[in-house]
Amino acid sequence: MKIGIANAIEEVTNHFDELKISEDETIIIQKLFEFAYEYRNVEFMSVGTRERNIVETNACLSNIILKHFPFPLRLICSIFKKHHSSIIHYKKLHTNCLVRDKQYLSLFKELNEMATSLLLDIKSQDEVLLKIGSSKTFKDDLISELKFTIKSLRVMNSRLKEELYNIKEKKTYEKEDISCDSIL
Repeated sequence: MKIGIANAIEEVTNHFDELKISEDETIIIQKLFEFAYEYRNVEFMSVGTRERNIVETNACLSNIILKHFPFPLRLICSIFKKHHSSIIHYKKLHTNCLVRDKQYLSLFKELNEMATSLLLDIKSQDEVLLKIGSSKTFKDDLISELKFTIKSLRVMNSRLKEELYNIKEKKTYEKEDISCDSIL
């Protein structure tokens, strides 16, 4: 992970321990932020600005949180350190981006799968803990980390494929752009 992205993630998540949410919810939301910021390549200098990339990333994240967590709007505002009107704007922006932006749609799908998976993992871990009456096992933690790593690797693979495609297109374009020397 790039230093600028890591700093951006730290900047936007450093207040999560002050929120009135469970430790599991905090961990899941932090992982969602990490994934989204890495996926969209959000740098530290973008945090707090109105740049399209950060606004759309936050819109996607806020809508995932609204969908998967029973949080009141005030708490979601606290997560993003935003006014409630910004979160409402994110809802409207989300609808437009889903229809028009393939990268946004792809991020939303990935985050949706990730949130669902992480929440199911926690739910199943809680059920197992109730049955057994013991603490989390090393194996469960390892499985959760591996799932997150797999998602991250898929994102990196997707980016590399896109870069390769762009390189191939550039080479094709350069071949077609060769001027011909004609003799008059």
